Amino acid sequence: MTSFASSPFTMPAALAAADTFLGGTPQWTGDLANVDQVEWLESFRRRAAVAARVLHDKIQTNATTDITDHGTFLQKHGWPAKITQGRPNSLYLAAVARFGGRWLSAGDELDRGGHRYAHLRQNIAVSSRVGPTQLVGIETEKSNVQFLLRQALPDEVKTQHDLRQIALFMQAEWTSSDLEGYTEAGEVEFPMIDLTASDEAAHMIGIASGDNVIYQAAEQFTLQMNHLGGLARAAAELAMARGGPSRRKPRVVIEGPFVTAVIVEGVHEPVYAAYCDRDSWKVPDLKL
Repeated sequence: MTSFASSPFTMPAALAAADTFLGGTPQWTGDLANVDQVEWLESFRRRAAVAARVLHDKIQTNATTDITDHGTFLQKHGWPAKITQGRPNSLYLAAVARFGGRWLSAGDELDRGGHRYAHLRQNIAVSSRVGPTQLVGIETEKSNVQFLLRQALPDEVKTQHDLRQIALFMQAEWTSSDLEGYTEAGEVEFPMIDLTASDEAAHMIGIASGDNVIYQAAEQFTLQMNHLGGLARAAAELAMARGGPSRRKPRVVIEGPFVTAVIVEGVHEPVYAAYCDRDSWKVPDLKL
């Protein structure tokens, strides 16, 4: 299975960067039939607020009408721009996130099973429950950032939803007040990681506020972990058509017999009505 990643605060920070351009606090809406879109919008403002208030030193944003400036911002932070061609009168939004740092104590490298492993010798908290789902917490020099590791069970992580739920469970278990559930280990070994992933962020397409409509989106992720430290990075991009008729409206299709009613303003009942069954479904010779 291919590795993948998630950064739930990066894309909300990108969309929130549109506020100053559009004025006020735009009300974003989506397609009610798109479950992923509806769920994302439900948590958007909450996550955007956390990004601005708590993660302001870890997430930077950019909003511009210049596609070149958009690319320059991303390049400055070590990312290639996925959105490189836009429509006239577009707004380009981006957010970049960076979490991690050096471990409290540098470790060393070793080989295990044909892979390069990191070997750390520092006091590391672990859950007392021994087994494949034992949690390991590794602290960084930045005291408010920890890396939690837990071996995945077979077929446990197949989708982004699976990943988010397991990560939430890991944090909830780790931050619970039951300190008796943890002990300390003097050493830990884990495979070194160099992960690169991307996502089309299809659930963002069509989100709109009035005539401002998102028509392109992209996410990128990297995760690097070795014997010296860990670094998790993410980038989110959006292209938004402003004030244009580009929003895709839903299509209504009448597939069975139907009723036509002709109404005239000021008249309290229809001036004409017809039931149109299939016998009347013909191409008319219409002269208006």
